[in-house]
Amino acid sequence: MDEAELKQISRVIEANRRRLEQIQDQISRLEMVQAEHADVETSLLTMSGKNEGNMIPIGAGVQLPITTNNTAVVDVGSGIFAEKSMTDTAEIIRTRITDIGVLITELSSEAKGATEKISELTKTLNNSLTKQHEQTQNKESESQPTPKDKKRRGRGFGGELTLDD
Repeated sequence: MDEAELKQISRVIEANRRRLEQIQDQISRLEMVQAEHADVETSLLTMSGKNEGNMIPIGAGVQLPITTNNTAVVDVGSGIFAEKSMTDTAEIIRTRITDIGVLITELSSEAKGATEKISELTKTLNNSLTKQHEQTQNKESESQPTPKDKKRRGRGFGGELTLDD
């Protein structure tokens, strides 16, 4: 392999490593979203049917009492909100948790493929570099003069050093 091909392989390896980092970051964020959805689902199911006396914290120490209508307002997609029962809202959240799990699985599979590609390309690059290094060493050893061929530098008259020394 020539130097241009080795550089190309190196660039492809780096691109795959960047993609792998992005995938791992996406998986991490999706896992956090999935955990948040699971907490919401648990809360909805816990609150369903026993709303009297429950309070919803909205921040800064403020809580709103839950009324007896037993509904929640949920984003049903594209920024559209609808009032749904607690169990219907919990079902929507459960579906989202499943969908996120499928996406995490797909991304994990893609990450595995990227990791395998990186490993394969790195092995190819290392083998090529090793062969190239061996060839360079062989050429250098063939072109180096033998001890007989070396010009012997001598000293000037009386054993003094010359400019050649």
